[in-house]
Amino acid sequence: MTSWKEQHLLQHIVGHNSSVNAVAFSPDGKKFISGSTDQTIRIWNAQTGEATGRILQGHSEAVTCIAFSPDGEKIVSGSWDETVRIWNVETGETITGPLLGHSHCIGSVAFSADGNRIISSSLDHIIKIWDAKTGSIIGNSLNARENHFPVHILSSSFSPNCKKAVARATDTTLMIWNTETGRPIGDVIKGHTDYIITFSFSPDGQKIVSGSSDKTIRIWNAETGKPIGVPLLGHSDQVASVTFSPDSKRILSGSVDKSIKVWNAEIEKVVNDQLYPGHSHRVSSVVFSPDGKKIASGSFDNTIRIWDSETGESIGNPLHGHSNWIKSVAFSPDGTKLASGSFDKTIRLWDVQTGHTIGFPLKLEKKQAARSWICSVTFSPNGKQLASAGTTTMINIWNVETGKHICAPLKGHSNKVISLAFSPDSKRLVSGSADQSLRLWNTSNGTVIGGPLKSHSLGIISIAFSPNGKRIATGSFDQSIRVFD
Repeated sequence: MTSWKEQHLLQHIVGHNSSVNAVAFSPDGKKFISGSTDQTIRIWNAQTGEATGRILQGHSEAVTCIAFSPDGEKIVSGSWDETVRIWNVETGETITGPLLGHSHCIGSVAFSADGNRIISSSLDHIIKIWDAKTGSIIGNSLNARENHFPVHILSSSFSPNCKKAVARATDTTLMIWNTETGRPIGDVIKGHTDYIITFSFSPDGQKIVSGSSDKTIRIWNAETGKPIGVPLLGHSDQVASVTFSPDSKRILSGSVDKSIKVWNAEIEKVVNDQLYPGHSHRVSSVVFSPDGKKIASGSFDNTIRIWDSETGESIGNPLHGHSNWIKSVAFSPDGTKLASGSFDKTIRLWDVQTGHTIGFPLKLEKKQAARSWICSVTFSPNGKQLASAGTTTMINIWNVETGKHICAPLKGHSNKVISLAFSPDSKRLVSGSADQSLRLWNTSNGTVIGGPLKSHSLGIISIAFSPNGKRIATGSFDQSIRVFD
C-alpha cells in the first residue's frame, strides 16, 4: 500500500502559471478545486491529480477564495477584482455573476448548509449574504465598522441554521451577527483598563465576574455583555482569582495584595473587609466548596488555607507540602477533596476534613517535568477526573482514584496552556493558551473535537463553561472577555 507521503509526492500537480491562493475539496471528496493569481479556477481529479473539464475564467484579477456548494454541483469564488462569481462544475460556465457590491478584495466565500445562500466577506469591512440562484443581496450588509469592529475581516461562515454568521478579523477577534437584522449578537466585552487575569460564570449562568490588573472586579450580564453595577473597588493590587458562590449571591476574590475578599454580588459591596488574614504572599487562587460553606485559597507563600466562608476564620492549620508557589486550587464536586497545582511541578490531593495529603503527589513525565510548572488544576463535575496544565504546551488528565493518566498528554497548543475547564457532563475539556487559541478535547481519549479557535489578540488566561454547557467564556491579556456559543 502506498503511504500518504508517497501519494503526496506522486501527485505533484502543475497547471497554474502563478501562485495558488485557495483550494477546496468537493463534498464527496472526488474532486478538488484551486484558485490562482493567474485569475483562473481549475478542477482536479482527487485520485489521479489530473485536470478535469475546462478552466474557469472570468475574474479580472487574482482568485482569492473558493468553495463548493453542499451538493457539489456549483462553485463560488471571490477575487481581488472585488466580485463574487458562481460557476457550474459540470460545464465550467458562470451561472451567476459577477456579483457586485464589495469595494475591496474578497477575503472569503461560503455556501449555506442548504446551498441557497452565499456569504462573502471583504477587506472593505463588509459581510454580504447573497441568494445563490438569483445573485441578489439578502437583507442588510453586515458592517463591521459601524458595529465597533474596525478591523479587516479575514473570513466568515454561516451557522447551521443560517440565522447567525461568524466573522474573524485581522486582530484575531470574533463577532457573531444576526443574519436577518445585520446586527451583532452581543459585544466584545470591554471595560477594564488593564488586562483581565481571571473571570467566572455565575452558577445560574446569568452573570460573569472578572478580575483585572487594574485592581477592580466587574460584573457583566452574560446574555448582553453589558456591565452590571459599578466596578468593585477594594483590592490594592492585581486581582488574581474570582469566583461566584454556589448560590450566585456572593463573589470571592484573591489578590496580589495578599488578601481575600467576599462580596455581595447583588449590592456590589464587600461583606466584611477584615476577614481572612493569614497569607504572607499573593493569593493566586480562591474557590468556594460546593456547598458554599468553605473557602480554599492557594498562595505564593507555598501554603493552602481552608476557611469558614461565613465567619472568615481559618479551619485547621495551613496545608504544607508544596515546596514552591501554589498557583491553583480546586474542590472536588463532593467537597471532600482539594487539589492543588504548584510551581514545584507536582499536583497534590488533600483530605479536606483532616488536612492530610491523599496518596503520593501526581508527577509529570520526566520530559514534561523538566520544564513545566503546574498553573491550573480542575476536577471534572463527576469527580472522577482531574485535569492539569502548566508552562508546557501539554495537558494531562488524571484518574483521581488511581493517580494514573487516563490518556496520553494532550498535544496541540503551540505555547503554554494557562486555563482549563470541564463541560458540565465531564465529557469535554476546553483549554486556553498563550498561543491565543481555544481547543476542545474529548476527555475519554484525548482527541481534539474543536478548534483551534483564535479569538483574542493576546494569551487566554481564564476560561469557563456556562452551567448548561452551551457557552464558553474566555478572558485574556488583551483586556477583553468573549462569549461563544
